[in-house]
Amino acid sequence: MRIYVGRRRGDALDSGPMKRKHPIENAPRGCASGARPETERPATEPVCGFGRDRMPYGSVMECMARTPVYSVRTSSLPLAQLMRPSKDLDRLLDYVETICDVEGPTPEPFERYLEYPVWPRDSATGLVLGKPSMSDAMLLGAHVRIALEAKWTEPHYGPYQTVGTWLEAPSPDGLGIARKRAVLEAWIDEVRAAGALRRDVSAASLSDIPYQLLHRTASVCHHAGAEYAKKPILCYIVFRDTDASQAEADATAIFEDSILGRWTSWLDFSAIEVLLVSVPIVGCPEPMPTTQVARLFIDIGKGLSPYRFDWDGIAMRRGADHRV
Repeated sequence: MRIYVGRRRGDALDSGPMKRKHPIENAPRGCASGARPETERPATEPVCGFGRDRMPYGSVMECMARTPVYSVRTSSLPLAQLMRPSKDLDRLLDYVETICDVEGPTPEPFERYLEYPVWPRDSATGLVLGKPSMSDAMLLGAHVRIALEAKWTEPHYGPYQTVGTWLEAPSPDGLGIARKRAVLEAWIDEVRAAGALRRDVSAASLSDIPYQLLHRTASVCHHAGAEYAKKPILCYIVFRDTDASQAEADATAIFEDSILGRWTSWLDFSAIEVLLVSVPIVGCPEPMPTTQVARLFIDIGKGLSPYRFDWDGIAMRRGADHRV
């Protein structure tokens, strides 16, 4: 299958997934933040949106600019650039295609959404039971559905609650223990409905699994309608600054295999894929005052490129390789 975003049907990539080509590498600086103008624009603009609202990509970036962001090394910034129709996104999807060996037409277009919500619902009544799971990005295709969770200098799984601690902790939105158990069952039901569980599970059996892993998996398993895919792929992307110290690189390492392994031991990989992806960033913008960081979203929406990705240095691993 050939996956594409923003290319006309029949167009081929001018570089494969193992080649590196940066058409903007030597372009003049286009703004005070150090962004660079794209020399090539996609021929078509696929459907994109913020949340579940469809809007032009520039408007999506205006929405992102109103969300809290405090550093040029916050993962939402390079992820927003990666979600723009570009050769960078094509390269990432080519890697995903190679790893997952997904079947489908050639090529396959995607709808792209940032901050995509999926709500836990009662399987019998359809009533919303709690707060939504917010995927950093969701790609919706006819045969493949990809949820992206991005990390950089944000905390990783150390500070995140397990299912057990989330269930027992006081809820800021007033959910009692009975409602929380219903929420957990709703997430489990989503994964089960996709055929992605190897055997029956319960909230108790998942008590030591990070809660985010459960509801992110449920989000990508959720079927928004027959127009969307029934092959879910959960992709954790860790951005890595190639100019940073080793300490920072270690701090942004992909979460421990043992944590992933405990969760993926429950999954049926004939029905779902879980990927761990490390994407090096070359020439990260210099730090700037917090009040100015949101400008980078506006630059990205205008077709400028503050971030450059090293596609020679990408590393990708499958969750199926890390079962315990």
